[in-house]
Amino acid sequence: MVNIILTFVIAFCLYPLYITFANKIKLGQKIREQGPAHHQIKKGVPTGGGIIFSLVTLIFGVFLNIFPWQFWFLTIGYLLVGFLDDITKIFRRNVLGLRAREKIILQVLFLLPFLYYLFQQSSLIFLPGGVLIEVGNFYLLWGALVILATANAYNFLDGLDGLAGGVGLIIFFFLWVSSQLGFTSFNFTGMEIIIGSLLAFLWFNTHPAQVIMGDAGALFTGAYLGGIFLIDRKEILLPIFGFILVTTLLSVVIQVIYFRLTGGRRIFRMSPLHHHFELLGISETKIVGRYWIFTFLLCLIGLFLIRLM
Repeated sequence: MVNIILTFVIAFCLYPLYITFANKIKLGQKIREQGPAHHQIKKGVPTGGGIIFSLVTLIFGVFLNIFPWQFWFLTIGYLLVGFLDDITKIFRRNVLGLRAREKIILQVLFLLPFLYYLFQQSSLIFLPGGVLIEVGNFYLLWGALVILATANAYNFLDGLDGLAGGVGLIIFFFLWVSSQLGFTSFNFTGMEIIIGSLLAFLWFNTHPAQVIMGDAGALFTGAYLGGIFLIDRKEILLPIFGFILVTTLLSVVIQVIYFRLTGGRRIFRMSPLHHHFELLGISETKIVGRYWIFTFLLCLIGLFLIRLM
């Protein structure tokens, strides 16, 4: 609990300084013209706010030595990839940032040491009920899929005020509860340091946001989340706890595939899915609130299932 308070206070004190600095050097968010019209009011809101809570989490985590170095190599690497993407959007005035291929290649490179570490520990996939599946070398692909999917899904989720921060906070809170109750061996200190720093970010990110997470914080948080599930061998339950992440990622993939196969037609009015709901006329705050509630309910189910492992 002390770690939650400490990381919250430190991050909370840093955010006003960052917001002032970002406004001064014009680190403003770029908005896609084809998006919901009301999103244009977000133009110029300081982006890259995820860097603050990520760095606070990193400093505490490395100092407390709570995870192997390969985990920190992974998360720092994803933070850097996201930072590069953010900088590209801002200074090249390119709302799309790095190309998808460039981001994936960089993400895979930073992922390799962590995959090797996991593979050296075991190549088993754990299922509820104590069932174990030996997958051999396939585990490397499995681990890569978990990290890449989680990190990029979380990045896609960062589109509405308070959405990504709130969903992530709820998931990490339930993982912390599971470790406190003895259901899992999740490192509860690792949960506390990111819960505290995310709380501080969410204070400034709720509607109307004073700061936006950006790709740096989103990729860091997604890699952090996927990484701890893999370390504890509970990744099979990640789609339950992170069901919102799954639907977000699938909506993007389905939209892209359908668009290419049909020569420009779309299933959703816009992807990711939360933007589709916006274009249906549902308010931003209502979408965010319902995503939080849905995540809370799915995490309750996940907490029950995690006891079976």
